[in-house]
Amino acid sequence: MQATGSAEDLTGKTVEVLFKPSASTPDGDPSVTKLVSPTDVTITNAAGGLAQFTVPAAVVSAPGSTFWRCDVVAGANRRTAMYGAVVTENL
Repeated sequence: MQATGSAEDLTGKTVEVLFKPSASTPDGDPSVTKLVSPTDVTITNAAGGLAQFTVPAAVVSAPGSTFWRCDVVAGANRRTAMYGAVVTENL
């Protein structure tokens, strides 16, 4: 999503989704799970800014909270599109 409220065109860009123990965990830390398009993230509508991924079972296998972030990468430019917490509870 751009500041104008319109969708980010993903044509020619890479989408990366990271799952981390906390927001302050370095992206390169071995505890980070990283999904990257086109292998782990599918861009389903580039012009419309839509992508799809499946949360790995290892990320949600135990109760607790995990931080996640979705970045759009174009060349040397990286921009965070979304971020937040994934909370897993036993039901």
